Parts: sequence; structure tokens; C-alpha cells
Amino acid sequence: MATVAGNDLTRSAFHTADLGGSRFVSRPLSDSVISSPDLHRVVMRGVELLVVTIEGDIKNVTINGVDVGPLVE
Repeated sequence: MATVAGNDLTRSAFHTADLGGSRFVSRPLSDSVISSPDLHRVVMRGVELLVVTIEGDIKNVTINGVDVGPLVE
């Protein structure tokens, strides 16, 4: 696994890059646009979701212990 530390990747674009299995620790992702990602089996801990828009298929999504998929439908 490659490690990127101390580099400023602000405004970088990753087109068709395979980032599967990657870890993003204490990194700001504010103002990012994530289009058509595969987010199967993603775990997010200690996240802050403020002013967020999510559009797409939602199934088996648990937020703070609550399956929100049925609530969205």
C-alpha cells in the first residue's frame, strides 16, 4: 500500500483510479464532489455530515444504529 503523507492534494482529480481498500484518516474532504462511486461495504467512523446531498440507491445503510434505507423510500 502506498502512503501519501504531508502532500497537499487539494483540488486533485482521480479519474478511474482504484482507491479500494484506502484509508482516509483525519483528512478534510469538504467541498468535494464524489460522482458514481462504488461505496459497497464502506465504514465511516467519527464523521461529520453537515450540509450534505446524497442521491442514488440506498440499501442497508445504517446511521447511528438506525437503518435509514426504508426511511428514504
